[in-house]
Amino acid sequence: MDFDATLRKLTIEGFRVLACAVRPWTAEQGGDSAALHEELMTGPRANLEQNLLFTGFLVMENKLKKETSPMLETYIRAGLRCIMVTGDNPLTAIAVGKRCGPFFVRPSRRICMLDLEGKVDS
Repeated sequence: MDFDATLRKLTIEGFRVLACAVRPWTAEQGGDSAALHEELMTGPRANLEQNLLFTGFLVMENKLKKETSPMLETYIRAGLRCIMVTGDNPLTAIAVGKRCGPFFVRPSRRICMLDLEGKVDS
């Protein structure tokens, strides 16, 4: 299976996709359940995301409400600028934007994607 091609196909179709994986935890790695819990909750993420076995994709569809496009049109006619801000995969975001009608994705508009590394203070 070509995981990258499958992920690309699903996101282009507008699905939200999570990859799922497991790693067996042995008694030698921490038989004490309190210690295991502490490791899982506070240990470095990079350590937890090693030696994983891919188990599949969790694929979700979040359909637009029927009133979304008409409301966007109302906002545009009122002179409001509509933007989309999302944490979705960029290909998923573009597909959802296209489904909204000509409000987000059209030839006369630029699509800007920002990739913010690390934590953003609010």
